[in-house]
Amino acid sequence: MKPLWIKWYPVNWLHSTARDEMDAAQRSTFQDFVCLAAISKEAGSFKFVSIESLSRMLNTETKVVESTIKVCLDRKRISIRDDAEGKVMKILKWKVYQSFTSVDDKPRKAQIKVNDKDDCSSLLNTNPILLTLKEDIRYLWCEFARRHGLTEIKDILKGSKRERTLNARLEDKGFDFKALLAKVEESPFLLGKKTDFKATFDWILAPSNYQKIIEGNYRGTTPFDGPREWLKKQEEKDHGND
Repeated sequence: MKPLWIKWYPVNWLHSTARDEMDAAQRSTFQDFVCLAAISKEAGSFKFVSIESLSRMLNTETKVVESTIKVCLDRKRISIRDDAEGKVMKILKWKVYQSFTSVDDKPRKAQIKVNDKDDCSSLLNTNPILLTLKEDIRYLWCEFARRHGLTEIKDILKGSKRERTLNARLEDKGFDFKALLAKVEESPFLLGKKTDFKATFDWILAPSNYQKIIEGNYRGTTPFDGPREWLKKQEEKDHGND
């Protein structure tokens, strides 16, 4: 079970070296980092696509986030590494903030109530990490669509079929939207250069279509035609030989 609360001792914080190392805005941003690390899939670290997207998620000026990251890296409060989906920030000495280091640290009953399975899956649609990731995915698709003459999308509405499908893909092990777009770019068929068909955002995320794209079934070729299409092509071919 992921912690729904973290230990933050007021006296320790007020007398910590952080007050000398960071200004008020940076301290507040660092606290946001710790909170994001607590609710992410891997407690102690969280993913973000870019500093700009992280700033939007925290509703904080980009320059504040940048300066906070710099001072935290310098003081070894965090580490950052590259990831397939962007970057991963890890809070160093994470055990300092852990909620379940002893029996006495059990969360109070008045805390947020999760679902019957006692996990955090019910927070999927309100998780700020996922919310900003969805917005970045929308941005990447629209940029890709403009470049290849495909249809852009305006939004990913909460509770919509589009969001549910995207949530399912985000839960897939190894899901990488940039890699998916790279596969689409390799297919003249999906780009509408073979037929009138053009791939859409919802179409490429549908389970069966996504799997076929990732496995390379559409790469550089037109997919197998159904019986009617095959017969039609044969008739056209025979007619051309008359």
